[in-house]
Order: sequence, then structure tokens, then C-alpha cells
Amino acid sequence: MPRPIHLGVNVDHVATIRQARGTPYPDPVEAALQAEAAGADGITMHLREDRRHVQDADLARMAAGARTKLNLEMAATDEMRDIALRLRPADACIVPERRAELTTEGGLDVLRHRARLADLTAALTAAGIRVSLFIDPDPAQIDASADVGAPVVELHTGRYAGLAGMRGAMGAGSPAADSGGGFAADSAADSAGDSGADSAGDSAPESAGDSAADSVGDSMGDSTGESATDSSCDSASNSAGNSAGDSAGDSMVDSAAESAEFQREWSALTAAVSHAAAAGLIVNAGHGLHYANTARIAALPDIHELNIGHAIVARALTVGFPCAVGEMKRLMVEARGGRHN
Repeated sequence: MPRPIHLGVNVDHVATIRQARGTPYPDPVEAALQAEAAGADGITMHLREDRRHVQDADLARMAAGARTKLNLEMAATDEMRDIALRLRPADACIVPERRAELTTEGGLDVLRHRARLADLTAALTAAGIRVSLFIDPDPAQIDASADVGAPVVELHTGRYAGLAGMRGAMGAGSPAADSGGGFAADSAADSAGDSGADSAGDSAPESAGDSAADSVGDSMGDSTGESATDSSCDSASNSAGNSAGDSAGDSMVDSAAESAEFQREWSALTAAVSHAAAAGLIVNAGHGLHYANTARIAALPDIHELNIGHAIVARALTVGFPCAVGEMKRLMVEARGGRHN
């Protein structure tokens, strides 16, 4: 029986939409609870230094109301360490952060910052928080991550995703956006998502459990509503699945996927996964993953969890959050060789 594959849903860009207008909606915690109800195994939130999307109040509400687990993406700063120690999320993924970047541009340099990351990892671990380091698929960085005591690495898949292109990114009917520059298209999409202002959205509902749970109930409906929702989600999932391909091997169908550069990146990524697993680390991955390039990663048996945000939020604009999450989880499970219920 294949190992299970887990989906962490990043809801940062729900908050991005809210911050663009300074309204109390849409609520990222509501979206997170819908994602959990639809099959997400965890929720990821990145509290950035400049608070460009997720706000402190969002994080506190999610920490109190999560039904699965909260994974806090955080920079290696004293401020973020103190917030993590106060809220005690299940997981904390330490990521590099630059104020000017549109989205996280690469992995941590664990070799260079070994002492700092060792101290931070020890502090979080002592508080019962499982630490992950977000790194490039580089054996030297993997070994350094193990040396500083992190039990988990999350491999940066941005270069793989960029070389794979954008065709089929949003399921059946989505435009072919490769034009020799999938990476540029990915960057542009992130730019659009991250353009929100810093206006605080803290006037969102105080009770994550009540307002978000009610919203989940409303969106999923009673037995009649569930039937309609299931039907539409099944249809959408079939479209996404067909677009992504019938197997992990078929998920990369455009010419970019067969380029020598792509093959080099794919080989480096798969070697890094094997290297990390052999070192006794839990291996997660994420960045730039969408409905057409995720199956190939999910099929790797040593991958434990994929963290995906922008593509799911974008897809949800068309089919709704429960369907968007369900589609992604389904294609991941099927790529792993399992059966999606």
C-alpha cells in the first residue's frame, strides 16, 4: 500500500485580496476551515515582517481554531520566534524573507546561517513545535539542515515548476501560458497576488470557530446541498485530472518538460528527495505547484507533504474553495497510487 501524501493549503493570498481593499473580507481563516473540511491535512500561513497579507489576528485565530494543524511560515527573526513560542503552532517552516521580493525566491542558506538556525530550531523544538527548513534541492543544504537539528526539510520546487511551464495550471480550459517563459508567468501571477497594501484587516470576525464553521456549513450545505456540491466538484475534479494527465509521467506534456534543462532540474530534485530521506529527514516540498505539475512530485514515494497556495486560491475563484482543495488532494492521492474517497 502506498505511503499517504499530505496536502498543506496556504491561505496567504485570500488575505492578499482582503488587504487590497482594507475590508474585513475575504477571511483567510474561513477559507482555511473550508480547506480542512474539503480534505486539507494542514493549513499554512506566512506572517511576513511587513504584514502584506496575513495579519497577527489571523494567525492567532487559526492557531486557536485549526482542526488539522497550523504550519507557520516564518523568517528567522526574534520577532517571529517570539510569536511562534506564544502561539505554539504544530509546525514552523523557516523561510528566507526579503521585503522587496514578490514571493519567496529561493531556499535558506543553512550553511551560512548554521549557528542562528541551530539556536532557533532548538528553541522551537523545546516548545513542542516541529521545525522545517525551506531549502533548495541541494545535498549540502540538506546535510546542514540535519546538522542543525531540523527534523523536516521543505524542498523549494520553484525552478522545477517554472521549467515545467503553466499549461493546464488551472485545470481543463486554462490557457497555455508557456510562450517560452513559464517561470516569468509564475512570477507575474505571484506579483498580482502579492500586490495588496498593508492596511490591517483585523476587523475580521473574532470567532474563527463560529463564523468560519458556519460559512463552511453554508457552503457545503445539507444533504441536498452536499449532493449538488459533490456533483460539481466531481465534474471539476475530472476536468482537472484530465488536464493534469492520467499519471504522474503524463503530467508534463509540453516541450519544456522534455528539455535538457528541465531534466537536469528534475534529476536534482529527485536526488535531493532521496538524499533527505536517507538522512532520516521528513521531506516536504512546495512553491509554484499547480494542477498540471503537482502529480509528478506527489508520485515520489518519499515526499510526505506538499504545501500549495496560490494555485488553489486562484482555482477557488472559479469553482469555490472546497472544490479547489478537493481537486488538488484527489490528483495527489491518485498520483501516489492511492484511492481518493
